[in-house]
Amino acid sequence: DIPDLVCHFIQKKCNEMKFVNIPTIVPGALERLTSYEWPGNVRELENVIERELILNREGPLTFIEIESSKPEDKVDIISQVQIKSLDLNRIMKEIFEKALSASGGKVEGGQGAAKLLSLHPWVLRHRMKKLGIPFGRKAKKIDGSRYDNY
Repeated sequence: DIPDLVCHFIQKKCNEMKFVNIPTIVPGALERLTSYEWPGNVRELENVIERELILNREGPLTFIEIESSKPEDKVDIISQVQIKSLDLNRIMKEIFEKALSASGGKVEGGQGAAKLLSLHPWVLRHRMKKLGIPFGRKAKKIDGSRYDNY
């Protein structure tokens, strides 16, 4: 579905932005988009396309900022968790803390905990708040050495 959606959104956004010429897509860019796991919904794809069109009005569309998320690139967080209880909140908290430690305290971005867990950064932050896991500046204020590379 992604190649068809990409063509649709490029046409739609070019019409909305009143482009005279529709930019071309660089070879390999479509593969980059299809290999991405898309933790959001179709709107996320639409937003990525709109951003790319804004940044590359004249030139070809590269979608370089989209990184493919292959399973072998991810740290195996779950195997590091030792289940001591069947309390789901406790297990999630431990997994999130391991992911934060592996990402050096980063929640989002290419090497962030959200990417490691295949979650949207907003979802991860929301769940961490519910579980009382400090992150960002709060984590740094509480304990400057909380995460290895923070």
